[in-house]
Amino acid sequence: MPDNMPKSALSDKPVDALQAAITASFSTVTINSVEDVASYLGKSHMGDRSAALYQRLKAILPEIPGSDFDTHSLRNLAGALCLRAALNNGRTHDAEIITVIAGALPASTKLKSLTDPVWIEAATIGRALIALDVYRTLDQRHIAVSAAAKHLKDNGFDLQLGNIGIDVASLAFRDVTEAIGESFARLGLFDVLANICRSARIANIYDFDQYLFGRRYSQDKTEPTIPFGFLFNLAVRAPDKTSTSPDPEKDWCESIILARDLVAALDIEPYNKFWMINQSPSRMGRLLEEVGLHDHLFSLRQWPVFVTPLLLQNFFGNSHDSKFTASLGWNTTDAVRLSSALAQAIRTDPSRLQRSDLLSTGLNSDILDRMLPSFVHSAEQVNKNYTSPLAARSADLMFRPLIEGAGNTFVAPSASIIGPAC
Repeated sequence: MPDNMPKSALSDKPVDALQAAITASFSTVTINSVEDVASYLGKSHMGDRSAALYQRLKAILPEIPGSDFDTHSLRNLAGALCLRAALNNGRTHDAEIITVIAGALPASTKLKSLTDPVWIEAATIGRALIALDVYRTLDQRHIAVSAAAKHLKDNGFDLQLGNIGIDVASLAFRDVTEAIGESFARLGLFDVLANICRSARIANIYDFDQYLFGRRYSQDKTEPTIPFGFLFNLAVRAPDKTSTSPDPEKDWCESIILARDLVAALDIEPYNKFWMINQSPSRMGRLLEEVGLHDHLFSLRQWPVFVTPLLLQNFFGNSHDSKFTASLGWNTTDAVRLSSALAQAIRTDPSRLQRSDLLSTGLNSDILDRMLPSFVHSAEQVNKNYTSPLAARSADLMFRPLIEGAGNTFVAPSASIIGPAC
């Protein structure tokens, strides 16, 4: 192998550094065929060419322990290169080269800094392995994230690249959320919730009176999952009115696609069951943040509605009823009556309830009036500050089970979220 590889001026930005190394490799060595690989290895080489290339990679890239750059970081950079190619209408060749290099190294291998010119040789070896047809395909996750981001950009939304993935300060996160909210406002609260609940039952398992969302994998999954949690938290902001949409089906379908692509661009969804493998301890904090955000965007806080009165009655009890009555004007016994009334009245997702439904278990009407501010969101005020999929802390839907509806009614978004909210 040549030992006179040029020491290119590599950038200190990781994606730029890798692209600089790959560019330098292309300008230094021609590798378009098996014959070019043979020439690169030299006439003296005998035996398995791919094995020799693998061994060379393992010899030149590993760093002494303590490096904060490893094979997991390298795989992330392959995803960033794939994303950059998609947004700039370029080829994924650079991402393919880095994917080959990462696949040739043992998991969690500590690697030399990207400012080291040895990465030029590594890029050449990656190209040689591709020419030998040992290429491993791009990660499904990288493909899905890049396709979603490109779709958003093609539709006019401002997505900016950060050091690795999409810059979370991009205006697209706010603008897409606003566009979905406008479509839902035209469709009306009840119809949107009905569509979401119906779609969730089709796309997921519904059992034990709950939507059983979860991570479901396949070997060739490249389509992002519909983020039902995100959609649900946007739907409850809509006004409770008859649809004013000139094309309800179009509004609904476009909203689903926009939500799917926007959340996919965050790159928090795992696409295969190996997503926890090769995670370095230094990344565990970030990983837990991703898991928490995933649960918020793809699922709901829920349990069977009939559990709530049992929990209130048997776990909390009524020993502090007098204190609650003195300070709030209602107590645990009243909450049990109200939650029992909800459990009896809710038969569909969503449900529209009358005041009489809330009084069906013997709750006093005056006490109900005192309870309503704590159990009913004012119209169009729920999740008012929820303006982005990253604004999970601004979602307040779970703190009250009902939403003020039109004509002195109450809307229960879903039976399964009533319990935790009571």
